[in-house]
Amino acid sequence: MSNNAELLSHNQKYFVDFRSWWKTSDPAWLKQRKAEWKSIKANIVEHGNQRLNARELRYLGHVYVTGEEYAEQAFEGARVKAPALVNAPMRFILTPFTDATQASALFDALSTASEKESVLSGYLSKSQNYCHSQNVPSLRQKIQAFVEGVLGNEYKFREAASNLNNPRLREISPSPGKTAKTWLTTCRHFLSGEGETYSGNQYSFDLDIIPYALSCLRYIDSTDEEPDEEYIVELVEVMHDADSANDLTPMQQELLDKLHVAFRSTDAPEFIRSRYKTGFSGNS
Repeated sequence: MSNNAELLSHNQKYFVDFRSWWKTSDPAWLKQRKAEWKSIKANIVEHGNQRLNARELRYLGHVYVTGEEYAEQAFEGARVKAPALVNAPMRFILTPFTDATQASALFDALSTASEKESVLSGYLSKSQNYCHSQNVPSLRQKIQAFVEGVLGNEYKFREAASNLNNPRLREISPSPGKTAKTWLTTCRHFLSGEGETYSGNQYSFDLDIIPYALSCLRYIDSTDEEPDEEYIVELVEVMHDADSANDLTPMQQELLDKLHVAFRSTDAPEFIRSRYKTGFSGNS
């Protein structure tokens, strides 16, 4: 670690606790990590909602490759707003966890309810936007670890302490209705190839959250956004068309096969099974 590094108390502890996950003594691991960062950096510039200067991008790349994090004005002798740059979802993107146990430990180490809430609601989409699977082969492994270790296969009502000094609990669960609506829409886009995010063989996390997304439909209450019937009907129509397509990518085919199984299952909400049965009533 650089001699002039001034370490952030909580944030540095966060990374120190997991520093063994960075295999910085392995030349092959470092080479792969640096190559991945080039792709991630380009996607952050294109899809990120923050305007980052060159030094800030180098800072994020340094954390991605080495696991070191510095306080303001400690990186390259210039001001870097470390806490703002490395927010909770970004920590998950920068940290090389590989299994459910590590993903769970990383989540538990977050100190505030707002951090945990932002990870539950934002990590999957940010990770997919920044870490395209063609150039970051570990993307799907990390998302599967996150689903198994943090999200789970069933929607849960979650609460967490507001912060380290305030034990008052606050809700951190994402909206089940909004989650279900987004999932139904992105599955349709992925199968049909709509939108610039869904081209070629690019992975979509929709493949790996099907049980969780379907379970969200069972937890919608009167205060939430329930998906209109058209969301389900439109997805079933796209599935019907995809069945006869001969140009699906392997991942589109995988999603299609998984949706067929899920929508026939007794675990799916009855109205999903009903719309699916209606949409495929003419098929044997």
